[in-house]
Amino acid sequence: MAMKQGELVPASVVEEITRVEYHGEPVLTTAQLAEFYECSPKQIKQNYNNNVDRFIRGKHFFRLDGDDLRTFKHEVENFDLAAPQLNLLYLWTKRGAARHAKMLNTDRAWEVFEALEDNYFDRPAVKQPDLLAATLADFVALGRKRLNFEREQFNLANNEESKKIAKVQLLRELASASKDDFLRYDLVHYAAKLLIGDDFDIPKYSRRRIAE
Repeated sequence: MAMKQGELVPASVVEEITRVEYHGEPVLTTAQLAEFYECSPKQIKQNYNNNVDRFIRGKHFFRLDGDDLRTFKHEVENFDLAAPQLNLLYLWTKRGAARHAKMLNTDRAWEVFEALEDNYFDRPAVKQPDLLAATLADFVALGRKRLNFEREQFNLANNEESKKIAKVQLLRELASASKDDFLRYDLVHYAAKLLIGDDFDIPKYSRRRIAE
């Protein structure tokens, strides 16, 4: 975001800035405020140090260091906001930016703050797709499809097994009613193949023995 000295800040320029949030609140760094207000970062720091009792942490600003800063660096997409070697970072909220504009008390600061208020701080956040929810929904849907498929296969298998058992029972009844030993053997042998499979073969036994 490079602007010439004294150049007006159009709303479109502010809108193009990727909004950074901390604890759910839009924030700007000291460097960003200084560039917008056309002052030095040192002046922003001096205004804070000289009026530290007028700034409330968590309301006007967030002070990040240690693990909080490392987490912020990891989450933020714009690496210019937090250089790797940085060990302390101040993030200014809408109220903090307004307080700095009041302390600077220049037309530029008030004009820019108004643009920031309308097109940055109060700009509706873009709702990001909930990838986790989408992933879980897909997983649940896939699980349901798999469960339905297994149920269908189970029902199909049970249906085929029931048909097979009915055939075997019928063959047993026919074999019991038959007076022909060879026919009885064929019927029993066929019933055994239905239950065991095509590999069923008992060559050691005679047909009469199997029929018995």
